[in-house]
Amino acid sequence: MAGRVGGVPPLRPALGAPQHVCTSHGPETQGTTRWTTETYGGQQIGDLDFGHPGTIVYFETLVQHLVQNYPTLDGVHLDFIRYGDQAYGYNAVSLDRFRRVHGLPANYRPTPADGLWSAWRRDRVTELVRRVYIRTKAFDPTIEVSAATITWGGIGSYNESDWPNSAAYRTVFQDWRSWLAEGIIDFAVPMHYFEEGNARSQAWYDGWIAWDHNHTGRRAIVPGVGAWLNTDLQVIHQINKALRPNENGQRLAGVALYSYNEPLAGTTFERRRTFMDQLKTSEFALPAAAPDWPWIVNPTTGHLQGIAIVGDTILSDYKVSLLKDGQWVRDIPTSYDGWYGTIDLEPGAYSIYIENPLTSESVQHEVIIEVGRVTNGP
Repeated sequence: MAGRVGGVPPLRPALGAPQHVCTSHGPETQGTTRWTTETYGGQQIGDLDFGHPGTIVYFETLVQHLVQNYPTLDGVHLDFIRYGDQAYGYNAVSLDRFRRVHGLPANYRPTPADGLWSAWRRDRVTELVRRVYIRTKAFDPTIEVSAATITWGGIGSYNESDWPNSAAYRTVFQDWRSWLAEGIIDFAVPMHYFEEGNARSQAWYDGWIAWDHNHTGRRAIVPGVGAWLNTDLQVIHQINKALRPNENGQRLAGVALYSYNEPLAGTTFERRRTFMDQLKTSEFALPAAAPDWPWIVNPTTGHLQGIAIVGDTILSDYKVSLLKDGQWVRDIPTSYDGWYGTIDLEPGAYSIYIENPLTSESVQHEVIIEVGRVTNGP
């Protein structure tokens, strides 16, 4: 991240420092100023909660700082973009939003596995990813947005098409399959951290690689290999399985090793250097060029974002409707601040229809979607 404009970037403040986010918005704070999450049992956790508007603003501010102040920045990678467990997410502000949207009593506390509550938390994570993606592309459409995604356990432990049983979807509310299908990340880096020498773990790795080939959606997948868990030959074997085409000739976009500091089990300086030489004479005998994603280098669609307002009223946690030639195209959810966004629209003229559900007052705005750009609606 070289080339910052405007001086030296600030040092990351230590936990407990006055400027640290958890000092003013962490578990020790009270009421609406607490941005961090809580468990179903009431334990305060230091993770930011994606259902609190303060978290969204803070996170977006961090990303905006990067893309605006580092001109040579190529991409933004989202790590731990999820909840820590199924029992997480009980921030008081997020709960209040959930109850208001669904007309539930003020004292209603859903259980961790409650379907409606699970969908709420899942949608909050997806909402943040969508906002980061569109707002980053609005600043510079060539900056790539990627995410580290969860693959705990095996795809073979349930029906291959039964995505709702995955740990990502069910346990940590990270619906990265839908992110790829919608196109709100440029590529996923699923963390396939499995031991090749363990039969069950090897089956999980093989199952996920097969799943990856069939679920790239609109974007791409770069499998992550748990190199530190495996011997040199096992790492090379897993790389080969990730890079070779499947029976239908489909290829994944590359491979990422975790970690380059510890690229095989029992790493030492000499073993690491020897292993890198092995890679240069086997899987990486030829230079690996960074892919040119077609939707970035040769786009055919455009994106849209705006704020849903009718009169003086911001429509929080609701929807707007998008129409083309008088025909409904899709409904777009709004965020806490009325923000809405959608991607990969065919170029041309569209209408945005916004109705206040409490008063039935409505407005309609016309916008033009251009190829390769984010159009700012009303």
